[in-house]
Amino acid sequence: MISRVKIFLSEAGSEVTTMVSAVRTADGVRRVHPYTKIFKAHAKRRWLGRRVAEVMASEFAANAKPGYLQRAMADGRILLNSKPCAPSAVFRDGDVIEHRMTRNEPAVRAPLASEWILLLTNELLIIDKPATVPVHAAGRFHHNTVVAILADECDALRPAGVAGLFVMHRLDRETSGLLMLGRSASTASRIGALFRDGHIRKRYVALVDGDFPPGVHVVDAPLQREVRAGAGTNAVHPDGKPAVTEFVRLSSDAAARTSLVLCSPRTGRTHQIRLHLQWMGHPIANDALYGGSRAPMGSHNLLFVRDDAPSAERDRQDADEGDGEAGDEATAAADLESAMIFLHAVDYRHDGGVEGAWHYCAPLPPWAVHLTDGDIGGGYTSPSARAKP
Repeated sequence: MISRVKIFLSEAGSEVTTMVSAVRTADGVRRVHPYTKIFKAHAKRRWLGRRVAEVMASEFAANAKPGYLQRAMADGRILLNSKPCAPSAVFRDGDVIEHRMTRNEPAVRAPLASEWILLLTNELLIIDKPATVPVHAAGRFHHNTVVAILADECDALRPAGVAGLFVMHRLDRETSGLLMLGRSASTASRIGALFRDGHIRKRYVALVDGDFPPGVHVVDAPLQREVRAGAGTNAVHPDGKPAVTEFVRLSSDAAARTSLVLCSPRTGRTHQIRLHLQWMGHPIANDALYGGSRAPMGSHNLLFVRDDAPSAERDRQDADEGDGEAGDEATAAADLESAMIFLHAVDYRHDGGVEGAWHYCAPLPPWAVHLTDGDIGGGYTSPSARAKP
């Protein structure tokens, strides 16, 4: 059980979230119970004389879907000067609007946060991030994030809370593996600059569709963000920003029609590895955004075999097909499976300079555990034990 109070101040007003609680099921699914977020704001000069519903629809459009404001006013979730707000109400000088919203966050799949931790010092936190968990608050995620879960569940991090963790680089929500967080602003500034300036060598393991060709392959294909029908995506485009990634096949499974590939990005564009593998005709498995094949339920726990080993029987964990709660659980599990892709950050290296030389490694994911440290090479050593907070 987790409970806390969050207060956020901005030009528009204040936001308070109270009594947030979460539960984790036996299979590691973490759910945040619906909670109330209270937003308060004093009437701005530009609001005076205008209807409350009109102002909210224009200035808080994300919370004003068709029909919502009328229902919220009827239910007493929108208050004007601490009293239920009528649909015809008009803002006057000194008015205070209060909006009580119920938040429902998507579930994530993750073990207890203490089990993510690979290294914890006064200045640095290094974790093995689970797939499905976003790094920081965005969109529908506020408490089911890496920084929020760590601050809630780890005794050593709880006193400082979310404010004591500084994001220095990011991994996509769908991606797992090595993530470094600063525990001070100065550390975050120094190491974050190394990431931004390309001074850190990063490597990932990916499970891709098809028989990836042997040897070393360097993809030099610029990437550009494109906006179509109001939605943004990324794509290989000759007018895009330079993007270079090196790929090496580690193993291939003819029966499963998949390959394991070591990916070394030389630049740091959004979705670079995912796009370059798509461009090569070998998208990452389960990466629906970029054409990857849909992985069956439970496949993130499968073990894939080496080039020189016989195919093994794969375990399948099918979703329940019942109705009621069982059906809801199955739907939630399917949603979580679709939020994972087979891409895992395995190591980061800095070769020297003011910060000194360092090399941090993450354990291999279940679907790549048959690989040896020598298969990855480059001094990679899978952690044999994890530090506990």
